[in-house]
Amino acid sequence: MKLTHVLKAVLSGQFKGHFGQYAEDCLARKHFAPRRVMGTCLDIGAYHPFRFNNTAYFWMCGWRCVNVDANPNSIKLFNKHRSNDTNIHAAVITQKEYDAGKREIDLLLPVKQEKHGLSALGTGLTSQAPKDHVSITVPSTTVMNLLEQQGLQDISYINIDVEGYDEAVLLDIDLNRYRPMVITVEQFAEDVIDVVNGEAARYMREHNYHFHSRASFTSVFVKANGT
Repeated sequence: MKLTHVLKAVLSGQFKGHFGQYAEDCLARKHFAPRRVMGTCLDIGAYHPFRFNNTAYFWMCGWRCVNVDANPNSIKLFNKHRSNDTNIHAAVITQKEYDAGKREIDLLLPVKQEKHGLSALGTGLTSQAPKDHVSITVPSTTVMNLLEQQGLQDISYINIDVEGYDEAVLLDIDLNRYRPMVITVEQFAEDVIDVVNGEAARYMREHNYHFHSRASFTSVFVKANGT
């Protein structure tokens, strides 16, 4: 591990053996030896450098991370605390929307950000903002644009948490070209049976990934050995 990264992470007050809200990062990192093998990760909807963050442990171990969030305040924090990462202010939308010419979205942000926080009220909103929120315009991109433009051909881990776009973004990943070992994705399913029988899980199985585990709303998919 990088000592400076460890100190900064521990001093953040968010490290309790894990950073993920429900220890999702523990489920992801058990498939790697992150302290011995350097990898790359893409965090879509990264939120905060440490709080509820599924890639912070990998960063602490010296991995290269690309962090993407629609909230500019999130990216400011990443640039401050994880400045050696690639931090991108953008909203990740579906390939279909992007191909139709959509290059930006409207996003509602609270005027007063919470202490750690940084979540937006919603995306793609065009109605008048409530008094305690402000509407901003955010550039949009796709998961494939990010993978290609950042040169992530040998990507190790992808995390997706984009408030309702999660499964659609997952389905846009060309898993014939990009073969991360682990993908974690937020899925608001009623129970695990719905996850296993859903379109996302079917897509993953078709590309030799299996559903491994679930922590709260986050599903963990792992590449089958030798594929």
